Amino acid sequence: MGIKDISYLLKRARSHRALALAARSVEARCIHHQFVKRYQRVLVGIRHGREPIAHPVQELLAA
Repeated sequence: MGIKDISYLLKRARSHRALALAARSVEARCIHHQFVKRYQRVLVGIRHGREPIAHPVQELLAA
C-alpha cells in the first residue's frame, strides 16, 4: 500500500466524520461513525503491520 492509499483512507475517514456531524438522524450518524471506526482500524493495522493491507481496503471500498 502506498502513501496515496493511506491518504485516501484518511480522507474517507475525515469525510465520514464530517458527514456524521452534519447528519440529522441518529441512524445516519451511527452509520458514518461505523465507517470512521473501520477506516481507523485499517489504518492502525497498517501502521503496526498486523493486518494484511489489500484485503481490509477492498472490504472498506465494497461497504
